[in-house]
Amino acid sequence: MLDTYGSVPIAILGAFVATVGAFGPSFVFIIGFFPYFARVRENQIIQTALIGVNAAVVGAILGATVTLAQEGIVDIVTTALAVVTFLLFVRGVSAVYLILGGGGFGILVGYLIM
Repeated sequence: MLDTYGSVPIAILGAFVATVGAFGPSFVFIIGFFPYFARVRENQIIQTALIGVNAAVVGAILGATVTLAQEGIVDIVTTALAVVTFLLFVRGVSAVYLILGGGGFGILVGYLIM
């Protein structure tokens, strides 16, 4: 598949650029706001606003999850992987292990199908 689009280093560079583009603005905002956070932490207006922000974040994550599930669960393998991952997550397995395991499983399935 990479032969179609280019070499592995280009793919890795593209993944890195996409990661920086997706998460970079959030990190810049957090680092820029952090020195002022201690000053406003006890402010009642800020606390009330953060409750609304928390609710909006939960809604955004849920919306993204539904969209990704509709696009990503396309066959019996992806359905089984989603169900197993959900059950393991509910039982307390760390998300890091689930992500690494899902990636490893995807690589294994990719090699078996090719």
